[in-house]
Amino acid sequence: RASLPITMTELLTSLTRVNGDDGPRYIFNGVLNGWPSLRHFELIEIDKKRSLGPLHPPDYFHTIRQTWTKYWRADKEGKEGISPAIRDRNKVYRAKLRGAPWTSLGWSPDSPGFLFWFEALRPEGPRVVYGKNTVKEVGDDLCTMVHMISHRYATAHESPKDKLTYHSIVFLEWEHGKYCTVVEGAFLNGIGGYKGRSNWYDDKDEEVTALYKTLPAEMVSPWLTTAAELRCYDVEAKNLDEMKAFIDKYTSGPQKRFIDPRYTFS
Repeated sequence: RASLPITMTELLTSLTRVNGDDGPRYIFNGVLNGWPSLRHFELIEIDKKRSLGPLHPPDYFHTIRQTWTKYWRADKEGKEGISPAIRDRNKVYRAKLRGAPWTSLGWSPDSPGFLFWFEALRPEGPRVVYGKNTVKEVGDDLCTMVHMISHRYATAHESPKDKLTYHSIVFLEWEHGKYCTVVEGAFLNGIGGYKGRSNWYDDKDEEVTALYKTLPAEMVSPWLTTAAELRCYDVEAKNLDEMKAFIDKYTSGPQKRFIDPRYTFS
């Protein structure tokens, strides 16, 4: 994923100095690149992109093979009480920001775990719950059948790799018989970063999906291909036959989503 762009003015005017025993820290309290979840980061360092002009010792010997040179560090200039400031605005800079420790465990500090459940058919209205709170928030019922469904993704031009790659889900049938649940694993923040577009709902191609309307702000974030999340979707299909009919509807035509669906285990 590419770096997120931000103007110098936006970065520097959104910094709050917090004094502590180990010296001052600088916290970015704006909204990074327009993503609602990307807030409250600590500024760790700022680098300046090298120009093609001459460099003089000792900088030359330390940066001869580097595109970027050190400009400001939290553990050096920051501890000395020197606030981050950019004087030469004709240069290109990059900033390294660090999230709170809990952000590596979940979307909020009080409900760790990268799992969410979209209760699309909840009588009181659709909602998304996530993390460990899912255990106590989602209604309980007896699962009567478990199915494994696999498919390839529909693409404009299938590569050899695409033809060998299948995505598998778990399809759960419940005793109440009102709806079923799809469980899948995928890239972390893939749903929040893709505007709530899920293959398992008819409104995937709408401007604003029902799932996106209910996503908490802390879940709207760029996706990461180096981490994963578990997704649980309540869907209208009440049994496997109805789910097959839904999948068949999207295996051809301009809205094609699935290729070679397989119903492997039950």
